[in-house]
Amino acid sequence: MAFLINNLQYYLQVDVIESQFSILCEKVNSVHDFEAIRLAHDHFLTSLLGHSFLFMKPMHHCLTEILSLCTQFTQLMKQDAQLTDEHDQQLKHIQKTFQRQSGLLFTLLSGFRSQQSSPHLAQLLLRIDFNKVFSSAVASHKDLQ
Repeated sequence: MAFLINNLQYYLQVDVIESQFSILCEKVNSVHDFEAIRLAHDHFLTSLLGHSFLFMKPMHHCLTEILSLCTQFTQLMKQDAQLTDEHDQQLKHIQKTFQRQSGLLFTLLSGFRSQQSSPHLAQLLLRIDFNKVFSSAVASHKDLQ
């Protein structure tokens, strides 16, 4: 769980926000009229939303579900109670749902990559699937169908 979230956070911070902010700063420093700066800022915001996958409903839903599962897991682990059967069932549900959602996320990202030639997205996929865990799981899931 932490591995996926860390890589998503790194992608958003470095590959999306910092790179787009750098482009915005270059544009702002090269123009001298307000309208050009406003347009550059609009482009900056649109790029942030686009590269963050917030315009793609399936991707947005998948990311929201993954983050919700992380919150559920954290809340479950914060409880001081002993691990009961109920806790065990909740953990298994979280694990199963996380595996399904992270596999879906990888599939969506892979499909999105084939439509867009973004080096940052390719780097995210490489970081997430460096040991071929996700691609193997997706391939074995397709074989079962």
